[in-house]
Amino acid sequence: MILQLILYSPFEKEEQLAGRWAEPLEVLFRESGKDILPLGYFNDLKMLEERLKPFREKAKGLILVAGSGGTERLAHRAVELLPCPVLLLANNRNNSLAAAIEINAVAGQSRPIKLVYIPDQTNALLQVRVFISAVNALSRINSARFGMVGEPSHWLLSSDGVESFGTFGTELVKIPIQELLEEYEMLEEASADTVKEAVREKAAKVLIKDEALSDASRVFLAMQQIIGRHRLDGLTIKCFDLLAHKFTACLGMSLTNDQGIVASCEGDLHASFSMLTGQLLTGKPVWMANPSSIDAEKNLLTLAHCTVPFSMLSETGSTTLTTHMESDLSVAIAGPLRKGPVTIFRSGLDFRSIHAMTGYIVDTNMGDKALCRTQAIIKTDTSLADWMQKTPGNHQALVYGNIIPELSDFCRFAGIELNI
Repeated sequence: MILQLILYSPFEKEEQLAGRWAEPLEVLFRESGKDILPLGYFNDLKMLEERLKPFREKAKGLILVAGSGGTERLAHRAVELLPCPVLLLANNRNNSLAAAIEINAVAGQSRPIKLVYIPDQTNALLQVRVFISAVNALSRINSARFGMVGEPSHWLLSSDGVESFGTFGTELVKIPIQELLEEYEMLEEASADTVKEAVREKAAKVLIKDEALSDASRVFLAMQQIIGRHRLDGLTIKCFDLLAHKFTACLGMSLTNDQGIVASCEGDLHASFSMLTGQLLTGKPVWMANPSSIDAEKNLLTLAHCTVPFSMLSETGSTTLTTHMESDLSVAIAGPLRKGPVTIFRSGLDFRSIHAMTGYIVDTNMGDKALCRTQAIIKTDTSLADWMQKTPGNHQALVYGNIIPELSDFCRFAGIELNI
């Protein structure tokens, strides 16, 4: 839970403070009440300590309101007692901002604190929403279990020797690729009929054989068995190993991501972690894709991959079930992404940083046969000549919208760097 405290000076009464803060805090609680537990108003150190002790190991975050001047030691003690991310709010009344600056300067030495000045309710609500998203994502990612089915593909140099997700508490669960194949073999072809027909309904055009769609649907069901058995919040598969059996996991990846469980290709652990971060921050699926070409003068980046969550595709245009590009086997998805603002990002080596940029999808579903099946061109807000030199690896995670504020808070409280 995320706690909310309002601190005020011993020289004033609670009623005075309520007159200044009750209305904006009521708006915050009404909009974000399910995530916030308000603990009340405090101007006494002993009362504060007693109230906070039961939450020492339970608090995911703290919204600390510097209601007035003279609250510095109260705030410092609250930060000492609760080892969690802190959002410090201040306004332009009764030395609130002055106190918050002092609190941040000292208490911020031992704990990441985000100081926000809120002259109006709209700004406050936005900042609190971003904080809640980041704190909830950080809490969940530190308790997540992520499965690696097979080893990373040999061309993914950045995944060499990765045994953990750095300082994050995410558990890496290693699963032999044979376990997935055995689950597939145990499934009767008819068991995939429901999945197969549901997938057909999603596509405007089907260019693959019924047998291929059946096999790909069985792979999806086998993935579900693996996820359930190992209690996974996500998984990545060395999917090119499946080609020897004449099928791929492209369809299974799409459907699994649509379920809210991250599924990534080729055993890429950095792309996997990036997708998990994006999914937890937004509550929506993330697209993993290859940078295929750039136009450095126009800052146009082409991304492509043979799988994409169906829910990320536009309602207009056509979605095609076709074959996997490199092998011309099984089932891949060619579909139009929605045009609009996006964020593209990837975690750095040792999971100590995230590199991100924003842009706008200007074209999609181009049908270039030399590229993986789902394709998009993004007009970026960053110099691609610079980005190409600095991005920490091939596969990129793409989400709709500008989530730089959420990534910024996530990185701040995780103690890692955000490079934009």
